[in-house]
Amino acid sequence: MKLRINRSVGIAVAMSLMLVLAGCAGLGGGDGATPESNETAGDGLDNETDNESDDGATNESSGDADAAASGSILLAVDGVDTHPEAESADDESSANASFWLGGDGEHTWHAGDASVTLDGALGQLDIDAEADSLTYDGTTYEDGDETTVSYRVNGESVDPAEYELEDGDAVFVTVHTENTETPGAYFEESHPHPHGTLELTVDDTTVDFSEEKYTHADDYFHFHSGEEPGRWHGHSINVTIEYALSTLPGIEVTEDSITYDNTTYEAGDDAEIDVTVNGESVDPTTYILKDGDAVEIVVEEDE
Repeated sequence: MKLRINRSVGIAVAMSLMLVLAGCAGLGGGDGATPESNETAGDGLDNETDNESDDGATNESSGDADAAASGSILLAVDGVDTHPEAESADDESSANASFWLGGDGEHTWHAGDASVTLDGALGQLDIDAEADSLTYDGTTYEDGDETTVSYRVNGESVDPAEYELEDGDAVFVTVHTENTETPGAYFEESHPHPHGTLELTVDDTTVDFSEEKYTHADDYFHFHSGEEPGRWHGHSINVTIEYALSTLPGIEVTEDSITYDNTTYEAGDDAEIDVTVNGESVDPTTYILKDGDAVEIVVEEDE
């Protein structure tokens, strides 16, 4: 059987078929454009990721990652924190510096050289440090009768020209003159502050400073409960031994006497009184406590 198709109908069918094919081609083009767009977006994401990675690497290289050693530092003149400034390691001019501050806080030091001495480090802060003197902000302080210049690292007295900084070192550089006021500025717990030990013995009886009445008796000087008895905390750089003992209930000390448990002992005829710091005799009314000081007071009543 033959199928007869009208010519006009055939033309219409052919035209419809062409339109359908054209539409499919258009859809195909749309699908092609979408991957191209996705690829472009993918490149953008890759670039952002690379930028974040670069930023992270820069931050690490300019911070602790460049340091051979790090620690804490406090420079105080007459009890005032001087907040010395050094170029940040982020600065191109200090990227290869042997010593800089910052990163973990204003009292954090970093050394790029594992063999930098304390005087060399302080030199980066425009501070001239010598064993018996210190020059800061245009003023030279000479260690003598009315001025004390101290360099302590981890509680030990050091010669700045000889001592080489090590990782974790806690550095205290202090200057006290006749203008020092007691107890001075208060330092928060997070601020570098000195620690040491205190032992008071009266007629062979050693006072137990772990007793509750002695702990946290004062903001500037106190003991903490739960620590080794006699370990003191000084939240100022200007605390004298006289001030420290005056904060403890029932205890007072002067240049030639000490009061304990409602009894005053006078040096001379009544008793022998020895006040030493790190084994050396001191005047408790003028000696200012420093990090690492071991204070020992012995009172022996004459029979």
